[in-house]
Amino acid sequence: MYRMDPALEMTPERMDAYIRDFKRRELPRLNKLAKYYIGDQKILRRSAAYAKPNNRIAHPFGNYIVDINVGYFLGEAITYSSSTPAEENEETAKPNVFQKAAKAIRTAVKKGAEALGFDLLPKLQEINAYNDEAAANADLGTDAGIFGIARELLWIDEDAEIRFTPLDPRTVVPIYDNTVENRLLYSIRFWEDQDILSRVKIEYATVYSRFDEITYKRERNGNWVAQGEPKEHYWGEVPINLYANNRMELGDFELVISQIDAYDTVQSDSVNDAEAFADAYLALIGMDLDTGEDDDDAEGDGGQQQIRAMKDERVLIIPPGGDAKWLVKQSNDTDIENLKTRLAASIHKFSKTPALTDQDFAANASGVAIRYKLMGLEAMASKKERAFRKGLQRRIELICNVLSVK
Repeated sequence: MYRMDPALEMTPERMDAYIRDFKRRELPRLNKLAKYYIGDQKILRRSAAYAKPNNRIAHPFGNYIVDINVGYFLGEAITYSSSTPAEENEETAKPNVFQKAAKAIRTAVKKGAEALGFDLLPKLQEINAYNDEAAANADLGTDAGIFGIARELLWIDEDAEIRFTPLDPRTVVPIYDNTVENRLLYSIRFWEDQDILSRVKIEYATVYSRFDEITYKRERNGNWVAQGEPKEHYWGEVPINLYANNRMELGDFELVISQIDAYDTVQSDSVNDAEAFADAYLALIGMDLDTGEDDDDAEGDGGQQQIRAMKDERVLIIPPGGDAKWLVKQSNDTDIENLKTRLAASIHKFSKTPALTDQDFAANASGVAIRYKLMGLEAMASKKERAFRKGLQRRIELICNVLSVK
């Protein structure tokens, strides 16, 4: 987490320092998590000695874990409702004269607001539908599951409509104040554009404050140059919204990456052993092959001809005292399968994501048994919900700030 004294000014030099530090400290971890989500894992970069089998089999556990968690957590679209504490209390308490008067005033205000088009909930639902809110939430949940964090930009489009869209967390640097309030002071969004013809890359960065935004372009000399004057926005706060997967901002599979690597290694080595078995050596004991050193075999390939003949004819003529057998590596398949089973179980256990195709979820399992199997997933979903709710509440607050201006 980056912090800054609110009394300081966000200069291009300070912005550049934040971007460089983010790329050095945070970006390698985020890129690694993104690779494991798409199956680009450590095993794929393994090398082997010449002529030895080198199967590299990646198992996308990260993709499975995140998709199951997001589907369980956000599979159904979020619904919104609105009520006041006074209205909830009136349902269970006998109203007195003051409560009746207050209710009458609220009813009149509500009808007036609806007549003027100021009712919040219908307006919020209209904005959500315009932005395909369910899809945006699913993308934010997926980002949070992969990276442990998710980022969202709110802006006003050319039709003066309120918009929000997910941002790549690898391109956003949030900066908080140095108080216990942890108030968001700035957010820096940086990106690159590449010309399709010249292949020249140009770096840009936009700094969002609580009041305005300004975009910079990096020149060839390395300096950032402002592209115009700061542009005022009306969100009342920094218009980049932050979502966390949990308090520590950990991805869903981040703690089991080493176990995923171990599973990939064991499975790949098993396939290597099977391939090596197909290339087993035939040992001919007590038998002399023609080396081609006599005058009748000047080419020196008599031994090779004999070996090819034995392969083609599938017949070995062994003189007295000789022997022939295959030299193969002895492998214990049971131990290997047990190891893979333990690794897979460990991955599911510590990621709190059940293997839904496992026999534990058979059709004859009781509802209570299945509920206990899903206890870890339920606990993780509850933590995700509490963290995600904060982002949704801030989104609504920002929307209300703009609606109050409009």
